[in-house]
Amino acid sequence: MTGGRCHRTSSVLDDVFVQYERFCGTSVAIGLLARFHGAPPTLERLRDHLRARLGGTPELRWTFAESESGWRRSRWRESSAVDWAAAVRDLPVAEGTGEAGLRAAVERACEEHLDPAHRPWRCLLVRGFADGEWALLLQVHHALTGAVGLVELLRRALGRAPVRAAPPVPRSPASRLRAWATLLRDGPGFLAHARRTAATAPPVPESGRRITWQSLDTDHLRLLARRHGATVNDVVLALAPEHLAALPLTVRPRRWRALVPVDCRDRAAPVGLGNHLSLMRIVLPCAGDDRGDRIAAVAAATARAKQGPAVRAVRAAVEVLPPRLYRSCFGQVLAPGYADLFISNWGAVEALAYQGEPVRELVPLMWRPRDHRLSTAFLTYGGRTCFSRTVAAYETGPVVPGG
Repeated sequence: MTGGRCHRTSSVLDDVFVQYERFCGTSVAIGLLARFHGAPPTLERLRDHLRARLGGTPELRWTFAESESGWRRSRWRESSAVDWAAAVRDLPVAEGTGEAGLRAAVERACEEHLDPAHRPWRCLLVRGFADGEWALLLQVHHALTGAVGLVELLRRALGRAPVRAAPPVPRSPASRLRAWATLLRDGPGFLAHARRTAATAPPVPESGRRITWQSLDTDHLRLLARRHGATVNDVVLALAPEHLAALPLTVRPRRWRALVPVDCRDRAAPVGLGNHLSLMRIVLPCAGDDRGDRIAAVAAATARAKQGPAVRAVRAAVEVLPPRLYRSCFGQVLAPGYADLFISNWGAVEALAYQGEPVRELVPLMWRPRDHRLSTAFLTYGGRTCFSRTVAAYETGPVVPGG
């Protein structure tokens, strides 16, 4: 048990991420890579900047105090201060190795485990890989927050002005009663469907990870979305089979089944850190189908799924079930037979800068569940939509951009 006063009872998802990492051995850290032109700052100046911008964020002082019983939720405990020297440091990279050196360093960093009981976040300064270029890698353990919270943390660090941290919103007894009613209504059907569709799949060798990224013109994606009465998210899902066909995977399913996180935050409330999500499963159309037909099919499928029993049941279970019961009932959603890949939309991010130097590229870095072939995340920044893909390291060969 970590010292410090109790600040907040954990979400069941916080517990699940900690336990999943322990039992499966794969890091569940997520990250954002912000790239810059110009001379890099010193570590001391970077620490001073982040201390001024993020010092008022209480979650950065939190450590995870795990419950000894799987029937009770764990707690986050708040320490007195952040050890900025330990949290903000250099990421070693081979001098002058360019883009390849940067990507290799990022891959190594993403394989490392962050300890939520000690420090569930870090910021790494990457410099020396190329003249006139440097980068920041901000990482969090998924137990601390999901992608929306991570983006918000980077906004506080590099946005136009520091943002006040949002206080947690307590759940009312009436909200818990509604969640139980939803779970009893929608849970049994969803669980029966998950067990039918989750089949035994061959394990993916856990030999590390290979991370690639690329970007597309956002206006082009928006034009496709307007043309077919869809959203950019629908277009990305519809184009995914083309991108996946270009990946050098040794085994590929006939039709990809995507697990898509759904943000369940109150849109009117201030954005804070934490895990507030549900999941929907979308069976993607085949790559050879007409592109317009694929977009229309995905738009219809996502519209149904967002209002479907799976999203409602998972969201309700997160609110009311203890960790052990949640894992036993809803663990099927991460089974490789139920879904083959994650596709996560991290949203649109406004202009960011460090000390007047603008961020020129922003890359989302997603974790990959054990025995899933790959995961992908995307976000929009500076008129470009950046996609990252995390695949098992044994999958070799060049990555060819799709569509």
